[in-house]
This record gives sequence, structure tokens and C-alpha cells, in this order.
Amino acid sequence: MLDKVHLSRPNLCGDLHARVTGPGVVHTGEAAAFEVRVENASRYSLNGTQVVFALPKGTDFAGTTDDRTTVQGRSVVLTIGRLPSGERKVVTVSIVAHGEDLGVLEARAFVRSSTAQSVSAEPSFAWRVE
Repeated sequence: MLDKVHLSRPNLCGDLHARVTGPGVVHTGEAAAFEVRVENASRYSLNGTQVVFALPKGTDFAGTTDDRTTVQGRSVVLTIGRLPSGERKVVTVSIVAHGEDLGVLEARAFVRSSTAQSVSAEPSFAWRVE
């Protein structure tokens, strides 16, 4: 006889916080750095934690890839790894805007892990391209 086991990952909305910050104005052709601050206020330690930063239309990744930073399509994936309960981490994404008449762009990110459900960074961050 086989037993059925159902595993679920906890929903940490309200306990796992992520916030995107960066410059208010980005000049076309110049690199700009954006930070994503992640705080685990839950009672769970997170494993395999990653920040996924969506590259807005008209921008490209301007950083360097390595074992912890990869580009997958229009997303930059930054691996934090283990994020114990009560700890904070900050990751940085460098982007460059290109093209004309981009106006206001919006940065979006979310945090995912093998331990808990994904959480969106709030609020998303908007900036003007000149």
C-alpha cells in the first residue's frame, strides 16, 4: 500500500519583505545600480533564495554574470542562498537604458526559494529616463 504525502511551501506574504530602490533619473547609455533589499521576518529559514529582477523594455543588464548572478531572458537572477529567519540581504543589479523616448520605466522583482512561496517586491520602483 502506498501512502500519499502532500508537501506545501508556506506563504510568507507579510513576513518576507523585498523592496527595490534606485536613482530617480537614469541617463540613456549610462549604467545605473538598483538595490533589492530582502528581509526574512518569518519563523522559517529559507533555502535556495533568489531575487528575480525583471529588465524593463528599453534596458539591458550592465553587470557581470557569475555563479550567483545569471541572465535568463529578460530577467536577472541573483542567488542569495540561505536566508535565516530574522536576517536581511541586499543584492545589486546594474542596468543601462537605451533608445529614445523611454519616459518612465518600472522596475519589478520578486523573491523565490525552495522553502516558501514567491513574494513580489513592493512597491515596484519607477524612474525617469533622460
